[in-house]
Amino acid sequence: MNQSLFSKSWLLPCLLVVSGSAFSQDLFVDSGDTLWVEPGGILTVEGSITSNGTIYLNADATGYAQLLQVNNVGNIGQLDMEMYLTDMTTGWRQLGIPFTNQVQNLNTDGISFITSANDGGVAGRRNMYYWDATDAGAGEAIGWTEAAPTTTGSRSYTVFGDQNGVHDFTQTIRIGGTPSNGNQAFAVKNTYDIGQTGNANAQGWNFIPNPYPSNVSVDKLFALGSFPTYEAIHVWDNVNGQYEALTSSGVTVYNTNATASGASHIQPFQGFWIKVDADGTFTLDNTVREPDSTATAFMSSRPYDLLNLSVTNTNDSTYDRMVVFFGPDATIGMDNGYDAYKIKSTRDVPTMYMEYQGLELSINHLPVAGYSIPVTVKTQQAQTLHTFSLDDNQLDPAWKVELEDLAGGKRIDLRKQDMTVKVDMNDNDKRFVLHLNQQGVALNAEQTLPEIVGWVNAEGQIGIRKIGMDNGTLKLYGLGGKCFATKRMESDQTVLSPRLASGVYLLQFTDDNLKSSSTKILVP
Repeated sequence: MNQSLFSKSWLLPCLLVVSGSAFSQDLFVDSGDTLWVEPGGILTVEGSITSNGTIYLNADATGYAQLLQVNNVGNIGQLDMEMYLTDMTTGWRQLGIPFTNQVQNLNTDGISFITSANDGGVAGRRNMYYWDATDAGAGEAIGWTEAAPTTTGSRSYTVFGDQNGVHDFTQTIRIGGTPSNGNQAFAVKNTYDIGQTGNANAQGWNFIPNPYPSNVSVDKLFALGSFPTYEAIHVWDNVNGQYEALTSSGVTVYNTNATASGASHIQPFQGFWIKVDADGTFTLDNTVREPDSTATAFMSSRPYDLLNLSVTNTNDSTYDRMVVFFGPDATIGMDNGYDAYKIKSTRDVPTMYMEYQGLELSINHLPVAGYSIPVTVKTQQAQTLHTFSLDDNQLDPAWKVELEDLAGGKRIDLRKQDMTVKVDMNDNDKRFVLHLNQQGVALNAEQTLPEIVGWVNAEGQIGIRKIGMDNGTLKLYGLGGKCFATKRMESDQTVLSPRLASGVYLLQFTDDNLKSSSTKILVP
């Protein structure tokens, strides 16, 4: 049945196949009957669904079927929905389950959810966890928690898959249960990640599912009254081992795309992260559901002056990206809906982010001016060549973009050539500085983000540079609070030569206007 419209309740024959769009006020599927919706098909039901038979929403490489419901009503019975994996990479996938059942009552084909009920007595086989942001004490979240057989299905999980005889999975995965519909409320907590008390970058994260068997509109999600002040969502990309950031401005760090773009929909089975600044409730409703015949689509980013900087490990081609863009309504501070935090990957891949006033950002929205922005690159490998390259297709030719390596003494114009340097697992934070300047703007007219950066040079001295700060006092502390050095700093760059044991130390600088900045430094 293709592009069909029904104006009344639906009672099926033994088998009905939908290959386009179909509509029903209420849907009844008797025992022994089957409703089969082909990939790309959209089934819209105004009222409730009662299924004693079989409803299949199918998927393949061309797309996936979706179910849209209009009214806030409950459902009875089972729906089986497929997702097609675009890659078969071993690893953890973050899934949102659109069913109300407990985990033990979900029907699966093509993947196994292993909990204490079916682990064969080997706890290490369990492959299904959810994030519990509940306060475990001292303001820290409980964190990743093993799913139990009785855990409610309608939440986000991280699930491990591998072709190892235990966690095997196929390219097409089918999960069945009673489909969620209507208002879906999730308790959100403003807790810190474990061991991160006081770190604003690791506070308030909550893992939310797309709770519906249909796409969710990103724009409509941001428009919800319960959406937090921080208007961005973060989605795990299993292929690249990175978290992607999507902001309400439409600018996105999306590593599988060559340029920044805005994702218009969150597909079914997708989990995503939001960041809150207070305990509360985040509620989705049917108004955010927006299936379309092309399933997930990507729209062009809005017209900003924008640069996209990438760093690539030349040994294995893994990479990360960050975005800087300029707008007339930007501020130097945190612009909700424009700026995005960096969620760091736990994979053996490069991690890159900008630092400003203790914030770690993957997207930075700034007023039009010149800047020197500290950049941190992290790797789990020793002395590996990494290449920095610039995508400047959306950046006005008048901008000059330079990257400085404080440890190596290089400063490269990225609009003319890439920079390749060795990066090490023990490198200090803020080793690099991104210099942005419009041609013809005098250096003394640049706006800089106030920071102190430090590194260990080839002679074993600690090099220090202050950025955007006046003259002042520099102090070097051990983590136990002992002060090892104090120095008056009246130039932008200096060195300290204390005799120090290997370890982590804290550089703290306060200028004469009482602006303060600090950074940790590793002495090998």
